[in-house]
Amino acid sequence: MNHKIMWTTYISNPQSIKSIFGSIPDLSSIELMEIILRQGEQVDLRFNVIPYPDKPPTKWKEYNTVQVILSLFLVENFQLHNWQDPIKGICTVTKNSDAKIDFKFQSKGCTFICQTAAMLVQKISAYHDTRRK
Repeated sequence: MNHKIMWTTYISNPQSIKSIFGSIPDLSSIELMEIILRQGEQVDLRFNVIPYPDKPPTKWKEYNTVQVILSLFLVENFQLHNWQDPIKGICTVTKNSDAKIDFKFQSKGCTFICQTAAMLVQKISAYHDTRRK
């Protein structure tokens, strides 16, 4: 039986997300930019969070897109189906009966599924995406 949880519950550093967004953004609309497979059962995901925060840091005044690099540790049951535009989709995080985290990203052009023991925000940055107004 899966239990839906706030995605930051299993991040070692949730304050990094809270400090930028104020309240925790849901992951119902993200743009997955990159999946990096690392040694030691680690996967790094680089994605844009949509929408942009209402009150971003002053130094981000000229930007319109927040990008997060999220590391998943002790990854098991890695599945990646397709990798084609659009890579804008929904990410869900649930806790399963084995006390592991089920991570799933679904879009029209890509499905990524895995189980992980822990997650960590490696980096949060902002940039001006010319595709957005």
